[in-house]
Amino acid sequence: MDSLQPVLQPFQRIWSGLSRGQRIGFGVVATALIGLLFIVSTVGHSADTAIAFSGLSTDDMAAIVTKLKDAKIPYELSDGGVIRVPSGQVQDARLATAGMGLGGKPATGSGFELFNQPSFGQTEFTQKVNYQRALENELARSIDQMAAVESSRVHLVMPQQTLFTSQQKDTTASVMLKLKPGRRLDSAQSRSISNLVAGSVEGLKPQNLTIVDINGNTLTPDDNGNLTGLSSKQLEAQRTYETTTENNLQAMLDRVLGSGKANVRVSALMNWDQTEQTSETFTPSDPTQTPIRTSHDITETTNGGAGAAAAGGVPGAASNNGAVPTYQGGTGTTASTSKTDNQTTYELNKSVQKVVRAPGSVTRLSVSVMLDDDPNNPNAALRQSVQDAVNAAAGIDPTRGDVLTVTSLTFNQTDLLATQAAMADAAQKEQLMTYLHLAALALGPLVMLGVLFFILTRGRRKSSAQMIAIAEATAAAPAPVEVPDPAPKAPGRPGKPVVSQPIVEDPQKVYIRDQIQLLGKSNPATVAQLIQTWMDEDRRN
Repeated sequence: MDSLQPVLQPFQRIWSGLSRGQRIGFGVVATALIGLLFIVSTVGHSADTAIAFSGLSTDDMAAIVTKLKDAKIPYELSDGGVIRVPSGQVQDARLATAGMGLGGKPATGSGFELFNQPSFGQTEFTQKVNYQRALENELARSIDQMAAVESSRVHLVMPQQTLFTSQQKDTTASVMLKLKPGRRLDSAQSRSISNLVAGSVEGLKPQNLTIVDINGNTLTPDDNGNLTGLSSKQLEAQRTYETTTENNLQAMLDRVLGSGKANVRVSALMNWDQTEQTSETFTPSDPTQTPIRTSHDITETTNGGAGAAAAGGVPGAASNNGAVPTYQGGTGTTASTSKTDNQTTYELNKSVQKVVRAPGSVTRLSVSVMLDDDPNNPNAALRQSVQDAVNAAAGIDPTRGDVLTVTSLTFNQTDLLATQAAMADAAQKEQLMTYLHLAALALGPLVMLGVLFFILTRGRRKSSAQMIAIAEATAAAPAPVEVPDPAPKAPGRPGKPVVSQPIVEDPQKVYIRDQIQLLGKSNPATVAQLIQTWMDEDRRN
């Protein structure tokens, strides 16, 4: 403290020289300065909060607010079911509301934990209902673990067992999904949910399961397809092909022409028939060079003798017994016969071709391109260049009936201009707030110091004016008159002592002296400074 005394002494002297009104004014100015600095430092800056819950319903928000009040955690409510809490208390807020079953999620203890408690006195029907509830909530918990699912609900219909299988009804189920913003389920994920639920419930077949989302869209996988149309998988593949082609063409045109100067749409017709074709082709070749597979040569020869007895007579039993007379035959001759059979099998060139055409081939492609150009005076060269580029990039094949159309139209820029104007206005306002923030930081303290200086100098000027007026009044006042002794003592003669008469002071002087004393008591620093000024003037003179 002794080392700081020389530094603080000038400030203490100035403070002690201030009047009561000046001290009050100084305190008001200092308080206003501190408040201004606090406001400037906090303006334009949001509180250090973070989103703890979002997408809540009114009932869920009411339940969470009640829990946060009990936990004494400050919160802020925003549109869209958003609750914000201080950044350091986000986890505390979530832990305080855990297990409440908010947002469609199963509450803690609603699964198979129901059977952890004693069930004495419960009927068979109650136990069946509790089992069904527990199974539904356990399935919902499992489905909620998927990345694209925010919450889910499962409903099971489990008919009672009957004695006759012909009267037994099938088990059915339905799943309601709430997907996260910007997420969607593909056919593979829908099929996995279907298999998960069907494999967890006894007697449930995948075809008896229905999956929908909160918007009413059916997400049930359709693997077999529809007899009158395309299956969901086929439609998804077709849309994927169209979207991919559109994005590629749009990116190419945006890079060349600029964003918003062209618009592309693609429509594809795909063949989903799966065909299998097998063909065998036999090609003849030169027999002299073709290898022989098999060869058969058969030759048959018959020869007859020269002295052989010629047959004759009447045929029959009598002729054979010799009872029939014989006749002289003709002259005998020699008989000979020959027969040849030749069979040769040659190897043939055989070609077997088996072709399986996979479904999903593009049979027809239609591409439409719209350019932002004056239709009355279009740029023919630009149009032809765009047509050639799109024709090559999209793979247009006129032989299969593909169509490419390039049209020049004037685009409607109203929405685009309104959006740009709103963005420019927001940027200008943000820049203005930044400038005001900097100006307040720079000029605020200067303004406060100026006000404080004005208050102090005004008090000094007033005190100096009072001192000058008092001094002038003192200088203009008449000199005091000495009152002579009415009864002087006789010389040489002793007499009574002379009693001096009281001097009556001038009221004006009394008033001036009182004012000087009052000013010296109330503002001694000013009086001292004024006297010092007079002394300095006397020295210079």
